[in-house]
Amino acid sequence: MIGTKFYKPLELPEQLADYRNAAEWCNETQQGTIEDKGDYYEVVAIPVPTQEELNASKISRLKAKLSATDYKCLKYVDGALTEEEYAEVKAYRAELRAKINELEV
Repeated sequence: MIGTKFYKPLELPEQLADYRNAAEWCNETQQGTIEDKGDYYEVVAIPVPTQEELNASKISRLKAKLSATDYKCLKYVDGALTEEEYAEVKAYRAELRAKINELEV
């Protein structure tokens, strides 16, 4: 399916059916997408993310989890949480930071 071209204009029923089949294949397999190349549409492969891109995505998710616990830090600093109440959050945050540090190397 990758490399299949559909020349414009798509007017004939068989052209539309072929395009629809290609779109369904792209959606079902998540291996390709249809790009407008000007005079035609082409099914192209979705590039595989690099390790750096994967790591950046993981870091972003970990930082979001870390940020989600910020309010508990503030409650602890303000005295609204005891050391015992904060201990689990503190350990969780340390674990998240360690994972982030591993990925940032």
